[in-house]
Amino acid sequence: MATYCCSVSPTRNDGLRCSAVVSKNRIRELMERRGISYRDLAFMTNLDAGHLCRLAHGKSKPGYESAVSIARALGTSPERVFGAK
Repeated sequence: MATYCCSVSPTRNDGLRCSAVVSKNRIRELMERRGISYRDLAFMTNLDAGHLCRLAHGKSKPGYESAVSIARALGTSPERVFGAK
């Protein structure tokens, strides 16, 4: 069976889980604190859940609009989620 960054979890019926280990931003941490799944965040931001997973694990970089949308959905600033440059 192939391994993907995000896959449907066999133990949860509420959405997606991410199988990657390393995170380069705080998306995952903030999602866990708020009890938000990738599917929930995807709905809230109108972004693809797989794309959110790749962002959460540093495999993709968000554009400005995506960063602002994710931060708003998580109740914080883009700088807090992705770090100030």
